[in-house]
Amino acid sequence: MPLNISYELAHPKTCNLCGGRVVLLKSPKYKSGYMYSCENCHAQVGTYPKNPDVAMGILADSETREMRIKVHKLLDRFWRSQGGRTKRYEKLAEELGIEPNDCHLAYMQLDTLKQAEQILLRWWREKYDI
Repeated sequence: MPLNISYELAHPKTCNLCGGRVVLLKSPKYKSGYMYSCENCHAQVGTYPKNPDVAMGILADSETREMRIKVHKLLDRFWRSQGGRTKRYEKLAEELGIEPNDCHLAYMQLDTLKQAEQILLRWWREKYDI
């Protein structure tokens, strides 16, 4: 499921939330040791360990970052127990009404992440008949 990531998304200069200036900073909270951060609203996104100047997604506030982590854990546990990562991402994309190539949690906003969480919780309830 390759995403078509533009250079601008991978190397943000302007915040997607407030339009503020974005800078690349050293940060021990990310595995790469770097993050992009908005100087205005302080939204941030980590970078890839092997490519520390490439953003892992779009900038997000703390609530959205926490939800991305939560949903990612749910989805990873589900596809590992049910087999087929691509299949599960495609099914999630279908239920969210988006293209499979666009089903990347690091590019989702809070409202879509909340929808994804509800879908995944429903899948778990169905799996365990609860």
